[in-house]
Amino acid sequence: VEPFDIDLSAMPAGGWVVDMVTDPIETPLLKSARAFGLTAVDGLSMLVEQAAASFAMLFGQAAPRHLDVEVNRLLRS
Repeated sequence: VEPFDIDLSAMPAGGWVVDMVTDPIETPLLKSARAFGLTAVDGLSMLVEQAAASFAMLFGQAAPRHLDVEVNRLLRS
């Protein structure tokens, strides 16, 4: 699948770009965002955030966020 051609040049300084794609982790959109000095959030980071919200809804308590670094490391290995 070809990536969308998105012009990020009009994004304000300090803007964020979030890409939900998990494979590949580093998408052309994220590369472009970083080239413009924007904060780029990849799909695996988004997946961890969604999992934490789901955990809270399912179990009625906050997710063990102290494990986020390890979860991210495992997902990327």
